[in-house]
Amino acid sequence: ATIEINQKGESLFDLWIVRSNRAKRTNFQMPKITSVEGLEFFFKVDPENKDHYTVSVKATDAQLGSYSGTITSRSNGIQLVTGKIININVIPATSVASSDGK
Repeated sequence: ATIEINQKGESLFDLWIVRSNRAKRTNFQMPKITSVEGLEFFFKVDPENKDHYTVSVKATDAQLGSYSGTITSRSNGIQLVTGKIININVIPATSVASSDGK
């Protein structure tokens, strides 16, 4: 998965945990994304589906460029969400102005 975000901006994306048959009843912890310099990740669980998260990524201090992070989650038992790589492209911030200056 690749996410594009404006420098100093914010982007939202959906994250789903896809369970194996053995993990149908397992309780997973909130997912984590390995620390990426200058990027902040915030997770919000869907109250109607414990396997669906809305993730906000903010490019607070990130420099322009491409970054990679690994998404993981652990359970209280032996189950582990297999790491998934996510790519984040920080692009120059753009401004929008109308032709009449408003």
